[in-house]
Amino acid sequence: MVNRNDYNDLQVRAAKSVLLELGHALGQYRDHFVVIGGWVPELILQDSKEKHVGSIDVDIAFDHREIGETEYKLIHDILISLGYEEGKQPFIFLKKFRLDDQEVVVEVDLLSGEYNGTDGNHRTQKIQNIHTRKARGADLVFTHNQKVIIKGRLPSGSKDSTEVRVSSVPAFIVMKAFALRDRLKQKDAYDIIFCLKNFPGGIDELISRFKPILKNGLTLEALNILEDKFSSVDSLGPEFAAEFESLSDREEISLLKRDAFERVQYFLKGLSKGN
Repeated sequence: MVNRNDYNDLQVRAAKSVLLELGHALGQYRDHFVVIGGWVPELILQDSKEKHVGSIDVDIAFDHREIGETEYKLIHDILISLGYEEGKQPFIFLKKFRLDDQEVVVEVDLLSGEYNGTDGNHRTQKIQNIHTRKARGADLVFTHNQKVIIKGRLPSGSKDSTEVRVSSVPAFIVMKAFALRDRLKQKDAYDIIFCLKNFPGGIDELISRFKPILKNGLTLEALNILEDKFSSVDSLGPEFAAEFESLSDREEISLLKRDAFERVQYFLKGLSKGN
């Protein structure tokens, strides 16, 4: 089980450093890739009172429909030139460097939408000379994202800042619902609850932001998953949300599970009224 304790400061800072480097180095593709995954709440909800744990890896979705084969510099070549190594899967790259006199390794996952590319029998899309993994729900983020400035230090130690596109919170929740269905990772539930607790204007405002994608088939599928995974206090969703916090007090655990369940139910009911 992976919980909050696994998101140590060193590894989180290392991952953010890699995200900053990629955002800068892939500048020529800035309009055709979107940051998804565990960094979204940290980047989009920067002013929230509660601090998000961040992420220990980096997920980037490329719009394979918009990236040509003869760009000035290929994505693969950019990564290799910066010292990234290919992982065991063709869509995984690893960045090794030293931070605070310790060697760190950050995994970078290259993803894409499912549609308008290879057929359903393939789990990857081909972009130039790399393969990106299809991610359920990623098709939404290319039209539902916002620009964010990232500031920090590069793996080299230099201070830097850059602008990247980051998934909107509604599209992020859709993707997290699919992740909650397809893998056993406690942080998926934590990320969903964090957004419901910390979205500016509260859950009612978040519900209104769902209107542009509410009729989308991916959204409807994702909401059915949330209904299933948060169908009771003891369902997987509330259980995972509590497990991620690594609490020992039974009353605290019970309260957290109840809170997670009630927030998701309020959210789903609000969406159903506007459907």
